[in-house]
Amino acid sequence: MHISTTGAGRVTDADLATAREIFNAAARYLADCERLHTDQSATGKTATDTAA
Repeated sequence: MHISTTGAGRVTDADLATAREIFNAAARYLADCERLHTDQSATGKTATDTAA
């Protein structure tokens, strides 16, 4: 994945907003993965055991 500023030019307010959205989404994803990993480790289940 490669992410750059709009048109690879000056950083705009929109670029900052997009970067914040990406950061927040990645932080939520990480938190979910960590929670699932902890839950699975506690029960001895693997990701394939719990897949829907």
